[in-house]
Amino acid sequence: DYVSSIQAAVKRAVAEGAASCSEEELLETVNEKIDSVKEYGWFSEEYEVMNECSILTPSGEEKRPDRVLVKDGEAIVIDYKFGAYSEEDTQLLRRYKKQVGRYKELLTCMGYTNVKGYLWYLSADKVISV
Repeated sequence: DYVSSIQAAVKRAVAEGAASCSEEELLETVNEKIDSVKEYGWFSEEYEVMNECSILTPSGEEKRPDRVLVKDGEAIVIDYKFGAYSEEDTQLLRRYKKQVGRYKELLTCMGYTNVKGYLWYLSADKVISV
């Protein structure tokens, strides 16, 4: 289930040294971030979740979106950004939007009829629709 999968991921991250805080602190932070985007439904159990699954382009190139949610022909692609968000860095933001736009195109080519894309700046709790 969803709660135990988050707990397992947090435990694994701490055990592997990927976190510089305690398991309890990391779990609290992860839950706060998830709560900050609750309105989007990205972490509900109604979707099939594909984390960092490869998508092959027609030319054979491999693309790996951070998170793809699918349900009834609908697909949502979410690209996590861990750096600081800056509206002034328009070139970087344009590049990130183009990346998510490409993921959306690929999912549409795969037969998904309602495809949405988002950039999620975790440190700023900022979500941008693409």
